[in-house]
This record gives sequence, structure tokens and C-alpha cells, in this order.
Amino acid sequence: MGSRGRRAVSPLGVGVGELWRGLLDGRHGIRELAGEEFAELPVRVAGVVPVDPAALLTRAAVRRRC
Repeated sequence: MGSRGRRAVSPLGVGVGELWRGLLDGRHGIRELAGEEFAELPVRVAGVVPVDPAALLTRAAVRRRC
């Protein structure tokens, strides 16, 4: 599989290039969860993916997951 077939969605960013740059820069993507949207979660620290999942999926894929 060539690099065109590789994809990454991580707390460091979207795409293999963003992930690799984050790792080389020594970033980890883990942070304290602050904000009302996280109030009901039982954890206070997590790796949050900086993207709307619906933007990565086709409409059909979103419907299958709901």
C-alpha cells in the first residue's frame, strides 16, 4: 500500500503528515478536558480529535452509524 492509502485521524491532527510532524515536535495530543460539552464524562484528561467526524464520513456512512 502506498502513502496515498494511509490515513490518520488523531489528537495531533488529520493526516499522516500532521501526525508525523506532531510526533517529531514532541507533542502528544493529550489535554485536560475543559468545557461544558465534557461535563458529563467520567474523565478529565483525554486525546481529543480536532475535527468534526461528520466531515470525514459520507452521508451514507453517517446514516449507518446512527
